[in-house]
Amino acid sequence: MARYDYWFWVLKRLEQCGVIPTVNLRSGTVEKYVNVARALRDGGINVIEILYRAEHGEVPQLLFEAIRAIRTEVDEILVGCGTLQTEADTCAAIAHGAQFIVSNTGAFEVVKAANIRGVVVIPTAETQTEVIELLPFKPFVIKLFMTNPLYGDESIERLKQFRGCYPRQEFTVTGVTNPEIARKLLGAGYPFVVTGGMGAQEAADKNQWNLIKKNAEKYAS
Repeated sequence: MARYDYWFWVLKRLEQCGVIPTVNLRSGTVEKYVNVARALRDGGINVIEILYRAEHGEVPQLLFEAIRAIRTEVDEILVGCGTLQTEADTCAAIAHGAQFIVSNTGAFEVVKAANIRGVVVIPTAETQTEVIELLPFKPFVIKLFMTNPLYGDESIERLKQFRGCYPRQEFTVTGVTNPEIARKLLGAGYPFVVTGGMGAQEAADKNQWNLIKKNAEKYAS
């Protein structure tokens, strides 16, 4: 598959799903991450972003191993990694099978590393200045990180005004907290939105993966 064909295939998968759940587990294991991915898939959400959280400067190899395991063991689910800050971590995520990358704000080396390796990258911006700095990279989609929670119509109107300044640039939104807000944002023209782990931590603590499946079904509906 040619590079552009692959990029559009990944973006189409994200758009068809409509929601990207971000998952980071305290005291997680590879098996638990695989169980989360299975529960999301069974609930109708076939995308997962493994959320990178480096502590004390250590590289969380477990997260990269989880990406590889999900790619191997869970059919029909698209696996990404974010929000990355360095080229080294980006290369490690891609080497372990990440199909899309989400960069942290200002992490231009992540955008460059993903572009060079032919992997879809979704850079993050919080301000207009950061959006302008990203435009030369010609990103397909920029993720808007909102400092205030998304509550509904007021937030959507605020986002509309922000997005209106860049009519040729596509955006997605993070901070979605429930299916109703996701529905409104998708109805407002965003290709997909980013939400939390749909109860992944609670499910992992209780070993009750059906909790994730039920939440995923609410979003999928």
